Amino acid sequence: MVRLQSKNKYNRGVFYFHTMDECNDFLYVFSDHFCNVDWEKPVEISDNTMLSYEHRRAMDIPPKERAERYLSWGFDVAGKNLTREQMEYVEKIAKGLN
Repeated sequence: MVRLQSKNKYNRGVFYFHTMDECNDFLYVFSDHFCNVDWEKPVEISDNTMLSYEHRRAMDIPPKERAERYLSWGFDVAGKNLTREQMEYVEKIAKGLN
């Protein structure tokens, strides 16, 4: 089992996954939408770890779908700041639309 949590101490999100691949799929959705949440490094934990019913149930939702549900939370936590690379990408798209 894998635990992923944000570094934001005021609005900390904690997510659990069956595998690291599921965690990576979840993280990809955030990066693909330029949602720059500052995450702790994912940690493998024991399958016997006590979790709430809500966390256990959430683990069975497909990771991409789950991430899409939390994008608004992510933008709230991360703000609207884009990395330099992301800004360059957005500018290239904008030039192509003009």
